[in-house]
Formats: sequence, structure tokens, C-alpha cells
Amino acid sequence: MENRNLIYHYAAKLKDFSQKNHELNLIVEDQEENTFTIMISLFCNDIIRIRLGREISAPEYDFVNHDYLKPMDNVIVRNTGESLEVEHGGKTLVIGKNPFSFMINDVGGQVIYKENFNDVNSVGEGEDRIPPMGYTTDSFGNIISTNICAALRYDEHIYGLGERFTEFDKRGQRIVIKNTDTLGCRDATSYKNIPFYISSYGYGLFLNSHLISEFDIGCKSMASISINAPQNSLEYYILTGDSLKEILSHYIQFTGPAALPPDWSFGLWYSTGFKGNSRESTLNDAERIRREDIPCDVMHFDCYWLRDDMWCDFVWNEELYPDRVEMLNILKEQGYKICLWINPYVTIKTDMFREGTEKGYFVKQKDGSVYTDDLWHGLLSYCAIVDFTNSEAVKWYQKKVSDILSEGVDVLKTDFGEDIPFDCVFSNGKTGYEMRNIYSRLYNEYSPKLPFMDPINLPVSEPRYSYQHLMLNLSGENEQFSRTVRGSLTLSDIKYIEIITGPAGNGKSTFAVDGLMLVGESAGTGTGVSPVISKPGTQAYPSGIGENLQEDSNLTAPLSNPVTSTPGTLSAVTSKPDTSAWYGVDFGEARYVNTLEVYYLYEPNEQGDHVVVCPNSQTVQYWDGSSWKNVSNAVKRPSSPAANLNTITFDLVKTTKLRVVSVVPAGKAFSIYALRAFNTANLIGNAEGNTYPGRKASSSGSASPNLVSVTICASEKGETPTRNLPLNDLVVALYDVEGNHTVGAPLVKKIVPKGNVNLGGLTTIELPYSGLVPGKRYAIVLSQVETSGNGDQRNHYLWPTTNIPGITEYYGKMTNMDTGDSYHEALGTGWLIVTTDKGVIDLSPGAPKSGGFGVGHKDEVGRYQTFTVPMDDVYDTVDGSIDGGKGWSSEEFEGNVHWLEYETEKPKAVDTAVVYFDDAPAALPEKLTFEAFVEGEWVEVAELAGNEIELITEIFFDKVTTSKVRFTFEQADGTYFTVREAELLAVQEEEETPPVTYTIVVTSGGNGLAIANVNYAQQGDLVTVTATPDAGYTFKEWQVIRGDVTLSRINDNSAEFNMPAENVEIMAVFEEITSEFTVNVNAGSGGKVTLGTTQTSETSVTGSFNEGTYVSVTAIPLKGYRFKEWQVISGVTLTGEKYTQNPVTFMMPDNDVELKAVFEAIRNQPVNPSYPSTDKPKTLGTINEGQSSQAISASLKKGNNPVISLGNNIGSVKLAGKDLLEVTKAGKELIIVKGNNTISLTSEALKALGLSHESKVTLNLTPSSIPEETLQTLIKADPLNKELTKVSYKIGLTVDNKEILSSEALFKVTVDLSGMKLTEAQKNALTGIIFDEETGTYRQLGGEFNDDGTFTFYSPSAGEHSLIVSDNLKKVSLQIGQSEITVNNEKTDLDVAPVIRNDRTIVPLRAIAESLNAQVDWDSVTRTVTITLDGKTITLELGKSLPNNMGMAELINNRTFVPLRYIAEQLGANVLWDGETKVVTIYK
Repeated sequence: MENRNLIYHYAAKLKDFSQKNHELNLIVEDQEENTFTIMISLFCNDIIRIRLGREISAPEYDFVNHDYLKPMDNVIVRNTGESLEVEHGGKTLVIGKNPFSFMINDVGGQVIYKENFNDVNSVGEGEDRIPPMGYTTDSFGNIISTNICAALRYDEHIYGLGERFTEFDKRGQRIVIKNTDTLGCRDATSYKNIPFYISSYGYGLFLNSHLISEFDIGCKSMASISINAPQNSLEYYILTGDSLKEILSHYIQFTGPAALPPDWSFGLWYSTGFKGNSRESTLNDAERIRREDIPCDVMHFDCYWLRDDMWCDFVWNEELYPDRVEMLNILKEQGYKICLWINPYVTIKTDMFREGTEKGYFVKQKDGSVYTDDLWHGLLSYCAIVDFTNSEAVKWYQKKVSDILSEGVDVLKTDFGEDIPFDCVFSNGKTGYEMRNIYSRLYNEYSPKLPFMDPINLPVSEPRYSYQHLMLNLSGENEQFSRTVRGSLTLSDIKYIEIITGPAGNGKSTFAVDGLMLVGESAGTGTGVSPVISKPGTQAYPSGIGENLQEDSNLTAPLSNPVTSTPGTLSAVTSKPDTSAWYGVDFGEARYVNTLEVYYLYEPNEQGDHVVVCPNSQTVQYWDGSSWKNVSNAVKRPSSPAANLNTITFDLVKTTKLRVVSVVPAGKAFSIYALRAFNTANLIGNAEGNTYPGRKASSSGSASPNLVSVTICASEKGETPTRNLPLNDLVVALYDVEGNHTVGAPLVKKIVPKGNVNLGGLTTIELPYSGLVPGKRYAIVLSQVETSGNGDQRNHYLWPTTNIPGITEYYGKMTNMDTGDSYHEALGTGWLIVTTDKGVIDLSPGAPKSGGFGVGHKDEVGRYQTFTVPMDDVYDTVDGSIDGGKGWSSEEFEGNVHWLEYETEKPKAVDTAVVYFDDAPAALPEKLTFEAFVEGEWVEVAELAGNEIELITEIFFDKVTTSKVRFTFEQADGTYFTVREAELLAVQEEEETPPVTYTIVVTSGGNGLAIANVNYAQQGDLVTVTATPDAGYTFKEWQVIRGDVTLSRINDNSAEFNMPAENVEIMAVFEEITSEFTVNVNAGSGGKVTLGTTQTSETSVTGSFNEGTYVSVTAIPLKGYRFKEWQVISGVTLTGEKYTQNPVTFMMPDNDVELKAVFEAIRNQPVNPSYPSTDKPKTLGTINEGQSSQAISASLKKGNNPVISLGNNIGSVKLAGKDLLEVTKAGKELIIVKGNNTISLTSEALKALGLSHESKVTLNLTPSSIPEETLQTLIKADPLNKELTKVSYKIGLTVDNKEILSSEALFKVTVDLSGMKLTEAQKNALTGIIFDEETGTYRQLGGEFNDDGTFTFYSPSAGEHSLIVSDNLKKVSLQIGQSEITVNNEKTDLDVAPVIRNDRTIVPLRAIAESLNAQVDWDSVTRTVTITLDGKTITLELGKSLPNNMGMAELINNRTFVPLRYIAEQLGANVLWDGETKVVTIYK
């Protein structure tokens, strides 16, 4: 299948296979019977490696930990005749033979992974196919890429492919694996690309390649994941497992887990080294951090520790940081680690650049010079790039870094290295395009190793649970530090830390702090661990173990104070199998609950005298007042107990106690280190685990806060000295906010005299405003008074920025202060304190800080920072969570009637409300009314009298759907009540059972394509299958291979059926068409026609063709005519543009066809007076074939070029093909002499004519028939030209009575000008010309003035020829492999040289076009080149075919290259090629 001149070679048939141990070697044929190899290797841990290509080669840079790849033993291949089947870790690998297919099935036969060979989308008249498993070549056979194409199911989700800021699910995205300096997180580019993804269908795919590759995840086609990389062979791995977590664990291990940095690297880093920082300010900040007792581990110096515009030469800025060693020692004494910022670019102003250039340590241009570029986006001078493929350059760079480290630096921030230019060249011979993705790794890999970066042994106890046990040597004797880390991801994932302080003892003493378990080895008899995560107000109690199990032992371990000397013990050893132990929570009162979280410790290594593992099973029970009951409809995630978090959801129960009963494996122990319970059905609650966000709360005691003042931190930023204007007065305003944006006019604003602004410190501005709405977001906007109307030249106020964890406010730009128009920018969080009469909203990051961004630009009227008004206290106190709280009391408010109101984000169906009251000294209310807001009004749902109100009051009612409820209380005089919690319970609705889907597999026996409209369907769904026969075949029938289905025919090629409750397989059967029908094509006046593949043109042709085959007919106009259209006489329908297509192709129907080609005369008029009708070419005599044969034979015998002389009255010569073939064989040229002038047919020109021995050739050479007045007008009546044009000939050439109009360098014309006196300038401006009889214009052919006074030019066409001296002739010369171009004897350097690819000369388009005075424009979005020359516009789109079968343009070092023929045909130039000197000469 061809598309845009690309040929997709895909695996169509398994030709042969062999097996050696765990490897299968498949020899496959593509659709054209070319062979290539697919090598499959089977490993333990559910890993399969696939290598494919015409020639298999290992990756140049290998990213796989081969120690983890353990070959499978005893691999058995079952040959079923139709396929090969291999069992692999509970999965089955199935390889279809004919047609070829590749899939992996799970134990139940469901497809996990499948190569997609049938993804074809019709586009217009052609096809646009997703490249299937195989490789892609251009029309010359060069491999462009190797491809794989995985099936993408309708409900499949794809995750991974590195750090990028698009949707987490990559479905629908086209992702290019190309490292890029993204300058933010606003597009699909990425700093860190990883060619690995995980599918929700249970597999992961890792492409083991460092080259720029493409992952199309259902973007071009929703049915496929298309992966292609620009290399001759491809290696990728498919990882499967029982869970995504297990797949990720395989990936971590087989690519190598990350080393664990030292403890201090996880602490707080303080960054200095920016503009405005210095030794003094750094030491002052460091001292204050310690004085204020702020925990801080690292002092980081960013880019300005270096001299300005001298990055990165490793030379300190002595002006800002004098006595740096002393400064670093002071910081070290204060306990700081030191970090420096570096990058691999070196500006051209540095001594390091000069040194590296002399020694060849930088990447280079193609000509060997140093490659420099603007790598800092205009901020710095041009830079060179350190070449880390040069071993000497690596040593040189390491020495630079080591010198810095020796001064006391602990760590380096290795910045940049992503934007390596494509056209640079490395010492290993690779281009920047090839090294783009690997460079940053080499940059980090070859930097000096810091002490904590030494290799660490990482044994894996059990990959399924992703635990790692790391042993790090610390200072001191015989001390070891062990960490057990869940997964490999982030510090927040660490659940358990174990410290071994000495020799292993027989017991463990235990203490716990805030959810982090620390276990110290010491003598003692206690074993196990205590639970440490829960909520205040609950009691956690363990059971006994084994035979000592006590149903209600209530051994309390209060988790509100988890550090205890005698903690509750759960982990222990039992010798009996299936012994149960339990651990539970006592709420102290009845509570509703439907979710329990259990955290298990997993430590399979022996610790003391036992092994800690996960239990075999777990059951959740609740206390019904008299006994323990199992919860109903429990759903466990995961289904079996696993390390760390286990979540069990169940039907809502009301209970005082909850426990989990676990079965202890024989001879082992298990440990629960956390137990938490939730009620996720509670719409009011904001406890963790609640699934209903967007809650709001208010009460009768609520009052809207009033804005009092704002406190800001502002400094001044100046523009360049020649443009700056002083600050104006500061403007502070309050705006409404919708989402992230300001809206409307300011609610209030105030102008602050600039003298009252404490620049660099804190400024408090009174900004009174009444009625702030709780829960609503507002914005404070800073700007300045504009008086000049030229705001972009004025100094600006700076509002410093930082990131404050947990703050979800926004920054943005104001573009109109009156309307509030703005847009949000992800710029961090600014320094702001808002004071209201109800409290302070603090958005400050601490001490004032310099830096940030300005306000007051002409195009950025202001900058805004949002803040949110806190909700009523009731939101934080009466939140419906399981824990206790301080409650909401009516004691604080006047009156006897009070209310609480709650609002959810969306309406929900509810049927229960619960209110928890405090007892004495508070009293219970006398009346309670519960209302719901329904259809725009409050509706009373229930009313309870005093005798119905209890400490825990439950209100049951019929289901009501609402988003807002209200509790109204009435109290007796002199009393008050306290509500501890309130709950609103959603109606428990039965979860819908996920629909069961079944697979549809549609195959063919060959000779056609068969597909279904879906790959999966539910029972009863209507499924359509369609068969499309190949050319020469017709669809015969459907055969049901598997499944109870009855097919109903829709039309000749399609059928439908209702999906049964099982998988279905159907095969389409095709048969060859044997009936023939006749095609008759006639030519109208003015032309001839050809039919099929024959080249014979006649006025009428007839042929026979099978039904279903493709038939092509071509119209050939005679001179003076052009093709107009096809007329269908009978038998076929031509639609749309096919009526005017030439040639036209159609599929043969089952009947005869008759067509007619219609031609029309060309009636173009010349630009000057037409030729008089009396001016006709003179009839001259002819040298016959016999005479010419004698002359040719005689000359060749003497080894000379054959010469045939024409007398004055002879104008043509007849030649035999056999004679001309002898001329070609001898490498000679045929010379026709007319007076002192010659017309030659070169050996190359004769070869291009495609002669046979029987060919008859006639060469005509007659006087010009162009009238004198027309000729002189066209050449501007120049006296010299008037003389030159007297030498004018009309040249014609026919082969077998067919007129040859054009060919490459068809004629070589030599004119004797020895009798004329010409200046050197005139000689250089001489050009042969050829007239266009239709337009009356001429084309300049160039030429060379010879030492003997003759002038020679080459013409590609028959017609009227002459000579002139031109005032605008362009002569352009290039030589293959030379980076220079000569235009009219002036040389200019090129950044790329012309080359020969596949015996085809290609040249840089822009350089040549601009040399011919054309304008060239490039559109990077559409990848289109536009050329404007002589009033004509030519467009060329990369990736699309050039006209007239010239192939495609190529992109070499970011320059567009085209064939020589393109220059001739599209730019109207005369192009000559010298094969010996490899020089291209272009005239225009």
C-alpha cells in the first residue's frame, strides 16, 4: 500500500520459523513477497522481547537491565497448522500464519495485546493506512522507519510516555518522543520523554530506542496505537502482569530502579544566586533561617554565581561573591549542604570556549567548525555545546566540575541539555537529530560521581509489592541504615521506616509518630507493630492471637496519643494454619460507616524470630449490639490482602464497633499498621474518603465578613536606562472573580502615593469593603496610575512570587481595569495578607522576598492575586465526619431559634439525616425541623418534638432529591444546645453490574479484507461485518468458525447478526473472477488513446479485462491540441473529477464499456504580432538513411565522432536506430554540420530516446519561421542581438513518426561567432534561447563561449532556437559535496551541500531559488515551501509527492532538497549535469 510515495511493508504471511531455547525466529513475507525477520524472546516475569527488521541489530544505546531478564525454560511451541501457540507465564502467545497475526491472550482467552493489521480508513479516492507491523520505505527502497501497530480497544486507557502536561489518559494524543526545553508546562512537549506506556488491558510496552519516535495513541485512527521510529530495525518489550502495579514493578526492575538520594536532599532548599543576590545577602539569609529555627538543608546557588554572559565556564563571580571558600565554609558550619547550578553550554565570550575550540571538545558543524547557536533564546551570547561522545572532552569537563566540588560543593543542579540542534555533528559521527534524546543522559552520566551517587545494591524481596531494601553506609563504625520503601516513586509514599541500630535481637520495642512507624532493635519480649494512623476520638484495639482470641478484649491503644510504652500487639507467630486474628475500632457511640481502610506491613525477610507477610484473607465485621456480623456486599480492592492500603466498601451500617478479621498464615505473622473507617454516603462530611466535593455550610450565626485592609510586598523594577520613566502612584483594587478570572468593574479601589509604598518591604493599605461572601473568591489587583500613555517604558512595581503548598489561588494579567478582562497564568502564588473583621487570610510565604513580576505594562494593566473568603465556622466544626469535634453551640447567639444549612455541589437523592448533640451542661432543643430545597423553594420534610429528640437523633423520610438542606432548632428560655456533628445520607443505590462484552474476530482466507464494525459487543448488540475483495476477486460467502450466530445479508458484501453470550469468529471467503468483458476507447479529433499497460497509441483501442480488475486509459493530444474530457458511451460511471482525469482508472464492471476521449484546439495568442499566414517553413531536401549510415560507420571505424554535413538546400537527415545505438555504444556524439554551426546529439541524449535496432529517426534543421518584426521586438531591437539572431534554426526530432518534444539535454548546439568582436561582458552574457510558439515568449538556455570563438549551449526541447546577449541571465553552479554556490562568477558559502541519493542528484531548493531572484517562504505549521518567481507561485509540501513522479522532497539538516528535474520543470531553468566533475549548472 502506497501513501505520499511511502511504501508500507507489513507482515502478511509467515514463511518459516525456527526455535532455539527461549527464542523464536520468524521469517515473514510482506505483501510484495519481500522477506524480513521477527525475533521473539520469552523471559520470566511476564516479559516478551520483539525485534523486527530486514536486518536485526541491537540498540545502539541499551536501556535494559539484562540481569533481570531470565530466559524461560522448556518453551514449547504448538504448531496447529494455522498458527503457532506458546504458553508464557499463564498467558498464550498466538502467531497466525496466513495471514500473519500476533496476539497475547490471558488465561480466559481474552486478548491482552494484538498487532493491528486491518486499520484502513478511506480518504477521498485513496486510502490512508496506519503503518502496520513492519517497515516503511520511500519509492527508492530506502528504509524510512520501522513500525508497530497495536490494537486500541474502545474502552482502553493508556498511561505513561514520560513527564508531560497533557491529559493523564493519553488516548487521542499524538506524542513525539523528543526531549525539548519546554519553558513551562503549557503544551505537549516534554523535558523527560520515556518510550513506555501501560494499557488498562493489562500490558505495558517499552520501545528500547533513544531516537526520536512517534506514538500515535488513537489520534489518527481510534482503533490503533501506531508506533514508528526512524531506524532499520526495532526492539520493544511487552510486559504483562496481574495488575498495573505489577507491570510497573517489572518495568522498574528491568530498566533499573532509581538510586535513593541522601536524606538531606529531601529537606528544604533555599535558592540564591539570582540577580540582586550577593555574598552578604546570602550569609544574612542563611543566618536568619537558623535564627528563626526554620528547617533548611541546602543552600542552592543559581546561575548568577557565574559571571554575567559567561555561562557555564565554572568561574565564580568574584564581584558578587568575594572570598567564596570562606563563605562556603561558614555555610557548612551552619549545617548547610551546597548546590551549584550548571549547564553543558559555554558562551563564546569565555576562555573555556577558546580552550574547548582549540582542543575539539565541542560539537561541530558539518564542515568541522564549532557549532554555536542561540541556546538561551536571546538572553545570552551564542554558545557551544560540550561533546560528551568525545572521551577527552569528558575528562576535560569532569576536571572543571571536580575543581568546583573540591571547594566544598556537595551537589550540582545539572540544568538544560534538551534542545540539541538537529544539524550539529558529534565526534561519534552522529547528528544532533540522532543524539537529541540521549544527550542529557550522557551529560549527567559523565559528570563526576558524588559520594551518594555510588551504585547501591537493590535486592528485591518480592516485585509484586514493589518493596525495596536499601543499605547505605553512614559515618561511624558498624552502623547501617535500612529503609523499606513502598514502590519507587515519591517520599509521600513511604509508609514504614525501620532503623537497625545494632546486632539483631530477639524482640522489638515499638514507638510511633504521626503515621510513620519507627522500629528499633533492642532486647525485650514484645513483638510486632502498633497501628498509628487513625482519628482523634476513636479507640483502636487488637485481639489476642490463636487460641487466646478474645471476642471483646478491648485492649485499648489510644491513637490520639500513639506513642506508648506498652503498645497493643497484633503481629505474632502461630504454628497452626488458618488461625484468625482481628483488629478493630470502637467509636464509643453508634455511627454510620460504609468504608474501611486497612494497611498491612509486608516484610518477607526474617525479622527477629518471625516473618511478616500479608494475611491469606480478610473479613469486615460490625457489632450489632449483641454479636459480630459480616458486612453485606463487601467489595475489596485489591481482591486479596496486599501490602499497604487495602480498601473494603460495603452496605451502610450503623454500629458502635468495626473490625477486620484476618487469617494468619501458618508459621508466619502479619501486621496492621493503620486502620481507618469512613462514611462516604454522607453528603455533608468532609472527612477523607468522602466522594461528594463542593460542600458549603452556613448558620443563623453566620455574618458576612468585611474587608479592612490588605498587606502587600512590592519592590521596583526598572527598564533599560535609556527608556525608563519613574514609578507612578500605586493603584490597589478589589474585583469579583469567576473561576480563575477577574470580572466586571472594581468593587473598590484606592490610590496609594508612591512615597507611601515601602519598596522591598511590607505596605498595609486600608481598603474597606462590606459584605464579603463566605466561600467566594475575590482578587486584589495591583497597577499604577498611567499618565504617559506609554506604560511599557515605565518602571514597574514588582509583586514577588513563590509556591505555597496547599494554596489553590491564582495569578493572572489584567488587560482592562474597567471591564475586568483578564487571563490566568500559572505563575505561582504571590505575597498577600487580607485582613477582615472576622480574621486574617494569609497568603504570604514568609519573609518578604525580592523577585517576581511587574505591574503597569501598557498591555498588562494590572496583575491580580485571588483569595477565598473562609466559610462559616460550622463548615469546620459540624462537618459530619466520624471524628469528634468542638461542635456548634447556640450559646454564642441571641434568640431561641437557630439553624444550620448545608449545600452540596450537585443534587443528590437522600432519605436519612442524623444530628449528634452534646449532653450536659448543654440541653436538647425543644423542636427540630428538617427542610430541603426543592424546585426553587424550601419544603418541610420532617418535624420532631422535644420528646423525639435524643443525643443521637435520626430522621428518616421518603427519598428526596436536593442540593441544599436546613436544620432549624428551637430552644427553651435560659438553655442552649450544642451540635457535635450532622450527617445527610445518600440513598443507597445498587451498583450496576458492568456489562459483559464478547470479542468479534473477523478473518479472511486471503484475497480480500474482512472487518466488523466493532471488535467487542454485548449480548444482543447488532454487529455488521463487511468483506472487500482484492482486485480480480469477488466475495463468495461468510463462514461461522465459532459462536452461535445467524447471519442476515444486508447487501452483496455485508451481513449482520445479534451478538450471542460468547465470543464469535467469522471468516469471509473470496473467489477469483474469471469472466472477461470488453473495453473500447475511441479518440476524438486531435488526439490518440492508449489502453491498459500498452504504450501503443491509436485513434481506437480495444481490450478484454476481468470483472473487478482496475483498468487505466490515457488520452494523448496531438500538437496544437489538449485533452478536454472523457465521454462515457456505455457501461461505466465516472464520478466527480474522474471525467477530466488523464489517465483515468476505473474498476471493471460485469459488462462491456465504451469511452471516448475529447480534445480541443489550443488557442493561446502570442504577446506580439502573430506570424503572417504566408510565413511557412521552407521545404528543403533530405539526407536519406543509407547516406547517413555510411557516414556514421566510416567515422566510428576511425574512432571519431560521426559527422554528417547538410548543404544549404538540405534541412533533414534520416537515421537508423541500429546506427545510433552503435554511436551510443562507442560513447560518441552525432554531429550535424550546417554551415559553420553544428547540432549534436550526445551519447546521453541518444540513450534517453530509448531506441531499438528497428527505430527510424529523423532530425530536422530548417531556417526559423518567426517573422523578423516579431523576433526583433522580443529581443528589444538591440543591434548586437539583431546580428546574433540571424543564426536561427528550427530543430525537430521524430522517432518512429512520434515527435520528440523534450528530453534532458536533448540537443547540443554550437554556433561559430569567431567573426564577431565581442567584449568579455558580452561573452559572459551570451545565451541560447528557445521560443515558445504558443505564448510568443522565449526561454534562456545559457551556454559557454569557447576559446575557438564558438559558443555552445544545450537545449532540452525541439523548436525555434537562436542567440542573444541577455541583461538578466543567471548562471548558477554547484558541485556535489561542496558547500558553496557560484552565481554569475560570485561564490557564496552554503550551510548544506548538494548530494547524490540512490543515483539521483538532489540540490538545496532555497539556495538555488533565491539565486534565481525568487522569493522563498516557509510555513513551519503546514511544512510548506512557497516560491514566487516571474509572477508564478509554486508550493511544495513536505511529505507529499512532487509532480510528474519526481518522488518527494527531502529535509536534510533543516534544508529542503529536490531533484534537479524539479528545478528545470518548476522554475523554468535549463539544468545541466557533468557526470565527470559532478558539477550542476543552472541557467535562467
